[in-house]
Amino acid sequence: MGWYSGRSSYPSESTGMQFLRKDKGGFLGSNYVSKGGLPVINIPGCPAHPDWITQILVAISTGRIGDVLLDDYHRPKTFFTDFVQTGCTNVISFAQKVDGGFGKRGGCLFYEVGCRGPMTRASCNRILWNRHSSKTRANHPCLGCTEPGFPHHDLAKGSIFKTMHYLGFLPKETPEGTSKLGYYLRAGFEKVVSGSERLVGVDQPQFSSSK
Repeated sequence: MGWYSGRSSYPSESTGMQFLRKDKGGFLGSNYVSKGGLPVINIPGCPAHPDWITQILVAISTGRIGDVLLDDYHRPKTFFTDFVQTGCTNVISFAQKVDGGFGKRGGCLFYEVGCRGPMTRASCNRILWNRHSSKTRANHPCLGCTEPGFPHHDLAKGSIFKTMHYLGFLPKETPEGTSKLGYYLRAGFEKVVSGSERLVGVDQPQFSSSK
């Protein structure tokens, strides 16, 4: 098992075991396999969920690792297929385009506080930490720590806990699988409609979060 984040331009000249961010290669090389015929199995996270680690160790020890499917970055698909947003208790606010913020109950942290839940693959809201909670359920933005670009924006000033915008209001990064133009048009329309409904006192529709 290994971690793929890190860049050779870091002062430590660190690199992943088999990936350099999104590029295959890393310390062991792109063609590395173990004596058991396995590539590096990446279980990323800051920290990685203990269930992700222990379940893969059990699969290895019982000879069932061959049944574990890996994605393009060698992450086990069972943990890294759904997005962090799946199961997030703020998904209603995301659908209604309601802004949230630190210390503020309700509202989605994607629009203003840099939450990367819609573009980060991890089961944080399906397999809860301590069977109880997660970052977003504690009203803390997802940092995208399971993606190979972490830390994102190279920790540029003003990029931490803040959504990067075009023109001051359009998010530079949009949910995975959507075109930026399509998302901007749809989100803008939904924000206007939702804001108008709240202004005149129309009850908002209720959505159940994904499980």
